[in-house]
Amino acid sequence: MDKSRHRDARSRSAGLGLAITQEIIAVHGGRISVQSEVGVGTRFIIWLPLLAHDQSTLIRRRL
Repeated sequence: MDKSRHRDARSRSAGLGLAITQEIIAVHGGRISVQSEVGVGTRFIIWLPLLAHDQSTLIRRRL
């Protein structure tokens, strides 16, 4: 295993990936929650609003 890429399992850092994910979800009008239990695992729940067939977030942002 490449030690430079190994993270201690006890690390509490959310990392850049979660920050990027949160931003993408926020831009789309959604939300994210986290449920975690030591020794069991972590669950990320993401809610995104439904859009009409002819809508997109890119079009709405440009108007």
